[in-house]
Amino acid sequence: MIGRAYEKRRAKGLSQSELARRLGVPRGQVCLWLRDRERMTLKAAARLADAMGYDLEVRLIRRATLRAVQAQAQ
Repeated sequence: MIGRAYEKRRAKGLSQSELARRLGVPRGQVCLWLRDRERMTLKAAARLADAMGYDLEVRLIRRATLRAVQAQAQ
């Protein structure tokens, strides 16, 4: 989801370099997070969302419910 949010922001001119500058991390780290190549902490996800102008919402969902929702989305 964060990667999709970034794509919307990128269309408005937010580069990975600028996002990295806002977060104080290397651009390569931002790239790994956005491509879902490296897991991030909730704290990092919240910082990343904030740097893009979003709020992060975390919910607990039963696994069976989540799997059903994911199956419907495909």
